[in-house]
Amino acid sequence: MVGIAPLAALPSMPATSALGGIGDATGIGGATGIGGATGVTPAGGSSGSFTDAIGNALNSLNTQLSGADASMQSFASGQSADIGSVMLEMQQASLDLKLGTQVRDRMLDAYNTIMRLQI
Repeated sequence: MVGIAPLAALPSMPATSALGGIGDATGIGGATGIGGATGVTPAGGSSGSFTDAIGNALNSLNTQLSGADASMQSFASGQSADIGSVMLEMQQASLDLKLGTQVRDRMLDAYNTIMRLQI
């Protein structure tokens, strides 16, 4: 799990005004195209298909939900006394489930939109 860096560990940034650099924005040099972007792979690092990516995401979601359920049952049976980690796992599983539901809804909307197209 990634922690949040304390304020003392953050790099210092120079104090500038919000509109300080606008005066010299005459053009963007060297922005002719993206070179060398031929072998781009998805964020997961593999170049699998869309169905593989969705399947992997669903398996990950199932694992997260099962782990949260197991930790809740462990706490309820008295085997675990750490309520903080149980609540954290339950909240993460809840957020993952909400995200999965939103992705499903967006995919269904896109599918329905494509099906309504007149060819």
